[in-house]
Amino acid sequence: LQLRRAEAKILYFKGRYFEAEKPIRLAIEASRKIVEREAPRPRDFRSVELVYVDLARVLKGQGRFIEAEIAIRYSLTGSLRRLGRNSSNTAYTLRHLAVLVGAQGRYDEAEQLARAVIDIYRRIGAPEDSFMLAKAQKNLAGFLVNQDLWEEALAQFEGIRRAGRLIYAGQRGEGRGRECRGAKSAHGRQEALQYSRLEG
Repeated sequence: LQLRRAEAKILYFKGRYFEAEKPIRLAIEASRKIVEREAPRPRDFRSVELVYVDLARVLKGQGRFIEAEIAIRYSLTGSLRRLGRNSSNTAYTLRHLAVLVGAQGRYDEAEQLARAVIDIYRRIGAPEDSFMLAKAQKNLAGFLVNQDLWEEALAQFEGIRRAGRLIYAGQRGEGRGRECRGAKSAHGRQEALQYSRLEG
């Protein structure tokens, strides 16, 4: 299962989305067999949910947004049923749903999802300099920029900067942190737009 996921991720990050689908489908089949055994562990169910997030990202890369959304909502439903709303697993999956919805131009809906992700991380006690919290804030800022809500977007970036980092995500999804410099009002619109173009 993990080897299939690793193979798919390598292909995904190379932009070879169609080739990445096959190992993901094989990983889904393997994960289902695991949970069908007599005494599956909680982490086995989580493996199924993670693979469906992987599938959604690959399908998104292919432009198959409806199928991608079905896959990620399946993962989200499983996480909600097992762990409830306030869990890091649910927040992780919900953040990827927000990114997928935003990629379809549904920025208002994506904004609400991103706010829910941030709320979950704060409810479960994530520190303000949390990597995943910062990524969620960065996503929210991008959705706000796309609605021309510049001041609100800049406030999100400033919040990340105060926490000591701004998450720079590559166009294929994985983030790396660096200090945010010069995000002042005179440059706010330009910088907010620049950061919002980075998917994550």
